[in-house]
Amino acid sequence: MVVTEVRPEVLLGLSGAGRIWSPKTIQALAEGTERPLIFPMSNPSHKSECSAEDAAKYAQGRGIFASGSPFEDASYGGKVLPSNQSNNLYIFPGLALGAKLCEAKLVTDGMIMAASEALAASNRPEDLAEGRVYPGLSDVRGISVSVACSVMKQAHAEGVATEEKAIAAIERDRRAFGDDHDDRRDEDNLSPLGRYVTNKMYFPVYTPLAYVPRGVLE
Repeated sequence: MVVTEVRPEVLLGLSGAGRIWSPKTIQALAEGTERPLIFPMSNPSHKSECSAEDAAKYAQGRGIFASGSPFEDASYGGKVLPSNQSNNLYIFPGLALGAKLCEAKLVTDGMIMAASEALAASNRPEDLAEGRVYPGLSDVRGISVSVACSVMKQAHAEGVATEEKAIAAIERDRRAFGDDHDDRRDEDNLSPLGRYVTNKMYFPVYTPLAYVPRGVLE
């Protein structure tokens, strides 16, 4: 068995073939590392290489699980184990927004890496300790601000940003805080670039609708 011979620390599933990771495969992975990473990324759920329950059971509760499709949290030994969903909503909105705002001539590998690093930095240490590898969805707009800012700064550093107002915001941000800081902070204390991005974001506001039966207002 490859897992037994190679002793990897990560299983990454991209097959779309359903439950192809056997109990022995997951057990072999867990025997080779203290915190095995079990990432069945295939969609939809029935195409996933294993379930969250399988990962929890056969890795004896030590695995960190993330999947392409949603699963309910699993449990092992009386402990709840997070079922992380590795969803593109964490990256793509901020990546696209940052590239659009600075009118990047192209999206580079460096910009994609900057987006990934901004997402990773958004997670809290206490969440990571519990096995949560992504921030909560309740803060996804704030995460998108951080991602967009990082993408814009990287685009400027690589010389592919072309929009003058965006470049000016990036330069103001650098003069005020340097290169290593949190662009998001909170809504009342955004960095210059964070505020520039926030002001350009779309905020959906809908008029409340109410059903009125025919004849009630006549």
